[in-house]
Amino acid sequence: LGPRFKFFHVAPLAGFKGGALNYLIPHTAKDAEVIAVIDSDYCVDRNWLKHMVPHFADPKIAVVQSPQDYRDQNESTFKKLCYAEYKGFFHIGMVTRNDRDAIIQHGTMTMTRRSVLEELGWADWCICEDAELGLRVFEKGLSAAYYHTSYGKGLMPDTFIDFKKQRFRWAYGAIQIIKRHTASLLRGKDTELTRGQRYHFLAGWLPWVADGMNIFFTVGALLWSAAMIIVPQRVDPPLLIFAIPPLALFVFKVAKIIFLYRRAVGVNLKDAFCAPPLKPASGATWKNLKRGP
Repeated sequence: LGPRFKFFHVAPLAGFKGGALNYLIPHTAKDAEVIAVIDSDYCVDRNWLKHMVPHFADPKIAVVQSPQDYRDQNESTFKKLCYAEYKGFFHIGMVTRNDRDAIIQHGTMTMTRRSVLEELGWADWCICEDAELGLRVFEKGLSAAYYHTSYGKGLMPDTFIDFKKQRFRWAYGAIQIIKRHTASLLRGKDTELTRGQRYHFLAGWLPWVADGMNIFFTVGALLWSAAMIIVPQRVDPPLLIFAIPPLALFVFKVAKIIFLYRRAVGVNLKDAFCAPPLKPASGATWKNLKRGP
């Protein structure tokens, strides 16, 4: 491909993907002011760099992000539903977060100012090095820009097992980040994070904990129900006043998800119902970037 393309095979290489990205920074062209990262399975639109790099004209912008997207959604019903779920996060959640300058940097279709990378580096202790770097960018008082037009498409997990492994990495990495950044996220200590940014990162990552706790509540509810059937004279049904609030909240949440998905993502009622969002979105405010190309 010529001298502008370089390929490296380094084994072993510590630090997960972050270690590999850090290894490549010294090998990048010296005059490159912006470093972009894409996954190996992505096909990228020829206008990606031309349309997105000009956002760095604002000196406060350290990260420019466009959505992850996929091109294999029609291979199976499983992938079709996965695609609706992914799309909801990038066209609802990320758009809303962008209003508060609190997007999650994710590891593909992302651009970072080289000077910021040389100062902060990718975290080689974290398996979600992209989101962790984005949080440290905000902690420094810098900003990020998100544009919801798709400029590249890759491949989704082929099986539920692969999907599960992906979610485990995301959940594990999110908890790693929360543990390392507890002081700045919970107390706002030694950080430039705004209250809105702190809210969005905690509200986006703590549901991973809630999902785990829900297992225990579900098992408890099943045991209680079984006890009511087996020994009804000893175990009474829970008071209706305790059942109404969670049921009402559940109905409201499902209705909100379906409404947002049909309006913002453009899927039908069935797909909207089958594809709950990756992270809860606090609204569906649409805003184009103030910083035009």
